[in-house]
Amino acid sequence: MTPTTPHAEGVRLCCVIKPRITWHTERLGSICRERCGGQGYLKSSRFSSTIGFAHAGITAEGDNSVLMQKVAKELLDAVRSNTANLSTIANRSKPNTWRLDSLDDLADFARLRSDLLIKELSQKMATKVGQGKTIFEVWMLQESDLIQATSRAYGERICVDQFMQVINKAKGSLKNILTDIAFVFFLDLIESNLGWFMINQVLQPSQGERIVQLNIEKIANLAPQALNIVEAFDIPQELLFAPIALDWERFNEYDNRGEVLNFRPKL
Repeated sequence: MTPTTPHAEGVRLCCVIKPRITWHTERLGSICRERCGGQGYLKSSRFSSTIGFAHAGITAEGDNSVLMQKVAKELLDAVRSNTANLSTIANRSKPNTWRLDSLDDLADFARLRSDLLIKELSQKMATKVGQGKTIFEVWMLQESDLIQATSRAYGERICVDQFMQVINKAKGSLKNILTDIAFVFFLDLIESNLGWFMINQVLQPSQGERIVQLNIEKIANLAPQALNIVEAFDIPQELLFAPIALDWERFNEYDNRGEVLNFRPKL
C-alpha cells in the first residue's frame, strides 16, 4: 500500500494480507517443527512459541475466515463499481497456449483463477437471490466454500503481482534467485489447486502432470541456495539464541534436566 492507495482497496488488502501471513506462519512453524523431529518439540527450539503466536494471530483482529468473507464482499462491490484495480491478463482467451515454463504465464494462471472465482461468486449470488433466497442464506449457508476460495485466490493474486513487480525491477544475480523462488511459489499455487484447474478445463491432465514434475525440478534447483536465502535476511546474531540454530550438538551433550539448565554445568 502507498499513501495514494484508495481507502476501499486498502481495506481489502489489510483484510487479505493478515490472514495470509498468520496462516503461512502456522504452516511454517508446524512444518519446521516436523522436519526437526524430536528437537522440534523442545521449548528451547522456539517452534512452540511461533506456532502459538500464529494461532493467536489467526483469530486476532477478526477470525481469518470471517475476514475472508469481508474480502469477498468488498471485492464484489469493487468489481460491480469497476474500481477493483485488478491486474490485466495477456492472451486471456487462450490459456491453453500458455507455457508452463514461463513465469509470466504462470502468473496469469493465478490471475485467471481469481477472475473466474469472482465471476462465479457474483453470478451465483445474483441467481440465487433472484430466485427468492435471502442474501444471508446464500452467503452464509450455501456459498461459504466459494467465498473462502475467492478471497484466498485474490490474496494469492496480490502476492503474484507484487512478486512480479519486484522481479522486473531486480538485476543480475538477485533477479535470478528471485525468479527461481517465484517459479516454486507460482507452481505450488497451481499444484495446490490442480483440481480446480482440471474441473474448469484450464489445464489438461497432461499439463497437470507436467506442473507437478516441473515443481519438483524447480525445488531441486533452488534447494542448494536455501542457506544463502536464509542468510540474505541478515538476521542479527543476537536474535539467534535457540540451540537448534546454533551449536545444537553441544546442547545435547549433557543432561539439561528437561531444559531447566540452559548452559553446560562445570564439573
